[in-house]
Amino acid sequence: MTRYFQWVLGHRLAVTAVVALLTLLSMASITRAIVATSIGGMFLGESPDYLLYLERSDLFGSDEVVIAGWDAPEVFQPEWNERLRSTLAEIEALDYVLSATSVLDVQRMSKDGVTLTVATAEGVLADGAARDALLAQLRDDPLAGGLLIAKGSDRVAVIVELTHDPDRSAETGPRLIEGIARPLRDAGLGTAPVHIAGHLALMSEILDESYRNILIIFPLCNIVLLLIVWLMFHRLWPAAMALGVSSLAVIWTLGVAVQMDRHVNILMSAIPAVVLIVGFSDAVHLISAYMLELTRGKTKNEAILESARDVGRACLWTSLTTLVGFLSLTLIPTPIFRQMGVVLGLGVFFALVLAMTMCPILFSWLREPKPLREGATSRVQAVIDRALDGMRELAMGRPRTIVAIFLALTALAVAGALQVRVETDMTERLEEDNPTVVANRWFGEHFAATRSIDLYIEAPEAGGLLEADVMRDIAALQDDLRALPGVDAVFSIADLFGELHRVQTGHDGLPDTRAGFAQYLLLFEMGGGEDLDRMIDFDRRAMRMTMRLEDLGYRSNNDLGLAAERLAAERLGDRAEADASGIAYLVGGWLDEIMSGQRNGLTLSFIVIGLMMMVALRSAPAGLLSMLPNTLPLLALAGYVGWAWDTVDSDTLIIGIIAIGIGVDDTIHFLVRFRVESEKTDDVDLAIRNTFHFAGRAIVMTTVILVAGFLPWLASNYFSTQLFGSLLPASLIVALLGDLLLVPAMAALGWIKF
Repeated sequence: MTRYFQWVLGHRLAVTAVVALLTLLSMASITRAIVATSIGGMFLGESPDYLLYLERSDLFGSDEVVIAGWDAPEVFQPEWNERLRSTLAEIEALDYVLSATSVLDVQRMSKDGVTLTVATAEGVLADGAARDALLAQLRDDPLAGGLLIAKGSDRVAVIVELTHDPDRSAETGPRLIEGIARPLRDAGLGTAPVHIAGHLALMSEILDESYRNILIIFPLCNIVLLLIVWLMFHRLWPAAMALGVSSLAVIWTLGVAVQMDRHVNILMSAIPAVVLIVGFSDAVHLISAYMLELTRGKTKNEAILESARDVGRACLWTSLTTLVGFLSLTLIPTPIFRQMGVVLGLGVFFALVLAMTMCPILFSWLREPKPLREGATSRVQAVIDRALDGMRELAMGRPRTIVAIFLALTALAVAGALQVRVETDMTERLEEDNPTVVANRWFGEHFAATRSIDLYIEAPEAGGLLEADVMRDIAALQDDLRALPGVDAVFSIADLFGELHRVQTGHDGLPDTRAGFAQYLLLFEMGGGEDLDRMIDFDRRAMRMTMRLEDLGYRSNNDLGLAAERLAAERLGDRAEADASGIAYLVGGWLDEIMSGQRNGLTLSFIVIGLMMMVALRSAPAGLLSMLPNTLPLLALAGYVGWAWDTVDSDTLIIGIIAIGIGVDDTIHFLVRFRVESEKTDDVDLAIRNTFHFAGRAIVMTTVILVAGFLPWLASNYFSTQLFGSLLPASLIVALLGDLLLVPAMAALGWIKF
């Protein structure tokens, strides 16, 4: 690194010009960015199950719906009916809406002699039916009760099905939702408010919250980092230098990211703050080393080159290990995490290159700073000295006790980690008073659940579903599914056949022959029945059964889908096959793939980082033992959430990967310096003392910077963003304690030696 610094200083103007040019090109690239998050593409990518889901959505209709509900004491009053019909027509005129279904559209069947008539509830009411009697019938209707009208009140709902567009950007969600909600609010169809639910509404609110928080958090991180660096050095130039270098790294990272893919997704919005914080850490390590060398009586040029020798090599290795940690995200079989891993890795690389390039140039151009311990800075440094001396004396004076305490805490953490149960419920990531959370709670109290899974049943041949024994088993399967915990309601064409049979015969049950089922379908269509193609295909070979689920997590939804497939296999045997599908089901399965990819990523990163530690320290035993403090942040994180939380959100696992990538940095700085000091003396205590004096100071300052940089994320109203401000700083503090207590204790016991 010394030679690199010499080369940079020898070509300062040319290097600065190249950096400026690349920065301008990056800024131009950023202007081409398109903020667009395709939910399917972002999470499910080219998954075969997702592609099959898209095909079935084209055939039977999508489960991408927006559900609106409100209190409607005037339901079925003539004027109310007219206003609702007019409002639904306005909504259906929107280019992204396929249909809008309300209680007015519920189909009611009646028999006049031998003629079956199918009319909408609105039409039945117009023929003189009593309003209260019709409402009672609709509340008991298997397809309408609990779905379009509450079973115990005059609350109603409208189901708006969107046009099928797998590439629809989630960022358009708030606009789409408002386009549907506004006409309903303005129509005065009931008492306020109009509650909006559904997967699109939830994702739109999450994206809205995330971007709103990022707009606040990123500037706040800048302010906090500037303040912390200023407090540490009590001079403005270190803070300005760290901010400038880190900001360049952010610009380069985003510029290259946009070149890779113009469509910037939601997770990309968190990357600037992470790169900024890591960049500050690299810059402060170099600034601290430079100023310490000046206090030793070195000239400015000598101090610049010595800072390269002191921390340049360590910074290189820390960036490489952080890069490995972030790149492990690419092992997760999902486009969004692959992209995040690559972009974060690039950000770490750019932060290192710019710190090692621009810091020495800026050092050379600025006038020589006053000594580190002059003025107000001395008080801050004195506090750091006392803290370092206390930890060093404790670690060197009671090494066995320190090691025993860390081993006991590790065992406790492992026990907690074994209790971790991962689940993801998007509504739990929002505040209790968030409008979408309130809406979900309102629907849960008065209607069938808004989350659903579709079970597609397919017979081997055309017309196979109309076999009497097959349809009877399908009806029995519905009863089996309704008995599953977490299932709120189940409906399919079997319910339609049951209703037709009651109208035709006056008895409950189903036809006894295939011809009887075929005749019922013909009568239904001739009588004016609609939307049959949403339940069964033209060849009567494939059908769609919908399960309404309680507000469970996505993994639980996936488990219910798998249970439905097993029950269907038991009921139907080889007469038909059943496959679960739907966004909630697929995302639940995706979470299992996420965890598998994260486990693989963690395993690989541990192996690679371990090998890199051996090379960096030039010692296999020291490299292996150095991984003990490196595992502490992850174990502490897993242990805490295992003991404290009933279920762990899947986003928490990302914190673990980032904690490993960043937490290993201080271990490298400490041990690389310890090796240097060990080469100067055989006295372990003196080598540790010198290591604390030089590397310990920078480790404490950079940890404070990292913790302070992430703390503003606590201000977020979104759970996953809050994790960056709570669990990640806590993990970094654990890493600091491991480096300044456990590592010197192991050195004192002779476990780590050079």
